[in-house]
Amino acid sequence: MLATVISIQYSNRAEIDAGSIVLTSETLGLDGYGHIVCKPDIAINTLSDEHGRLVGQESIGLRVGKRVRIIPNHACVTSNMVDEIIETRGQEIPGAHRVTARSMTW
Repeated sequence: MLATVISIQYSNRAEIDAGSIVLTSETLGLDGYGHIVCKPDIAINTLSDEHGRLVGQESIGLRVGKRVRIIPNHACVTSNMVDEIIETRGQEIPGAHRVTARSMTW
């Protein structure tokens, strides 16, 4: 998923516009609440419903407005909370897919 940095409190900490609603609070035994692609030294260590906190041991090198790619720990929650999934391959965007079963229960 793609999240945007919305606040920088310290050089090693930032807030993003993705929280437990789209990332889920399940850790599944992993460290944090998702994997930041291309920034393995940054963790998502805290979630509220709509925001997440990124932390690093040193400066994380991000700025407000920067978008970060996140691989959620549990993708079912993420796909259930969005209308559309954008397919990516590296820097290419080959297509978009509507989530037809959004919010459905079985």
